[in-house]
Amino acid sequence: PGGKNNARYLSDYASDHTKLIAGDCVLIRPSILDEFGNPAKLPDDALSVTHQLPDGMSEPIIAQAQTRGGLTTYDIRDTPQIAGIHQAHVLLFSKPIRGSPVQYLVQPDYHEASMSVLKYPELPEGADHLYTEDEYVVGLTLRDRFGNKCDRGGATVAAKMHYVKQGVHDS
Repeated sequence: PGGKNNARYLSDYASDHTKLIAGDCVLIRPSILDEFGNPAKLPDDALSVTHQLPDGMSEPIIAQAQTRGGLTTYDIRDTPQIAGIHQAHVLLFSKPIRGSPVQYLVQPDYHEASMSVLKYPELPEGADHLYTEDEYVVGLTLRDRFGNKCDRGGATVAAKMHYVKQGVHDS
C-alpha cells in the first residue's frame, strides 16, 4: 500500500516487518480446536471480534471462515488507519479466547503534503496585516494520508512567498 512515498521504504521499516504502519493489513488467525486438539468448525455467529481503536471507539470485524480439504480456519483481517495502540477482542460464545485481546501498535505512514496542516503566523498586536520587514514563524504539522500526525522527520520543506497587491496604487 501507499506509493512511492511509503514508510515501508524507510530504513527503519524496510527490513523489520514486525512494525505496523497505518494502512498495513493485519491478519489474525485463531486456532479453533475441539477437546482432542483437532481443528473444529464453529456454528454461525459463535466467533465474534471487536476492534478497539486508539481513540476508545469500537467496531466489529467479521471473521471469515475458509474450508480447505475439510479443515476450517477463521481469518480476521484488519486494515488500521489510525496510529496508536489497537486491540482485537476475539470472543468465542461471548467469552474471550486465550491470548485475547490481541494488541498491536500502528505507526503513522509517510507524510502526505495534501494532508499536512500549515499554521499561519499571528498578526502583530493592533495590526490587520503582516509586514515585509519583520520575521514570522510558520508552523507545519506533517500528516500521513490518513490524517495521523507524523512522529519522525526527514521531510524536505520548501517555501515560496507570493506578494499580492490589493490595488493599482499599492507600492
